[in-house]
Amino acid sequence: MIGDIILENFKGFPKVQIRPKRITAFVGPNGTGKSSVLQAFGLLKQSLADVPIDLEGFFSYAWDVDVSGPLVNLKSIADFHTANSQPLNPLLGFSGSWGKIPGQIPQGYVYVVRVLENSLVPVDSVEGIDSARYAWNELYALKIVPALRGFTQPVYKLGDALVKDVSLEPGIEHRETQTATNLGYAPEQLEQVSRLLKTVTGVELKAVTVPPQSVELTAAS
Repeated sequence: MIGDIILENFKGFPKVQIRPKRITAFVGPNGTGKSSVLQAFGLLKQSLADVPIDLEGFFSYAWDVDVSGPLVNLKSIADFHTANSQPLNPLLGFSGSWGKIPGQIPQGYVYVVRVLENSLVPVDSVEGIDSARYAWNELYALKIVPALRGFTQPVYKLGDALVKDVSLEPGIEHRETQTATNLGYAPEQLEQVSRLLKTVTGVELKAVTVPPQSVELTAAS
C-alpha cells in the first residue's frame, strides 16, 4: 500500500507530502492541484511503460527514461525556473510497505525521481527484488480516470481498435472518441459500465453502431 506521495516543484506544488489512506478524497476549487497529484503518477507510469519488466534490473533501466506522451508537456517542465533562471528540477515519487503479516516487520519500498530536461533520474529507489516487484505493481496497476464528465455529442466515429488505457489519449476529444469506440466494440465493457452507472444514477447506457462506421450513445432509465 502506498504510504507517502512526494511532489516538489511539480506543476503548482512548491513542495507537498501526502499520506493517503485506502480511500482518499481531494476537495477544493478548480485549479488548486487536485488532478496534479494523479498526473504525477501518470507521468511515472507513462514514462516507464516501455521499460523491460526485468525486476532485478528495473531501476538500472529507469536511469535514462524518456519523458514523453500526452500527460506531460516538455516545454512546461523546461519552464520550471527560479528568478535567476536556475532549474528547479521537479521531484516526484511514492513510498509504501508490503508483506504486513502479523508478527513480522513490514518491508518497505521507496521510488523517487527527478525530472531532468527530457528524462527521469531515480534519486531513491527500492532494494531487493521483492520490494521492486511491489513498487512496480503499484505503478503498473494505476488507472487514471481523466476529467471526462460526460459525452459532448451523441454519435462518434469508431476508431480503429480498442485501447486499454483511455487516460493516455491526448486531449478530451480523443478520450471521448476512444471511450465511445471501446464501448462500441466491446459489449462486455459496455455491460459493466452500464451496470455501474445504473447502480449510481439509476440510468443505463446504450451503445449502437450506426452508419457510416459510428457509434451512438444513449441513456435509458
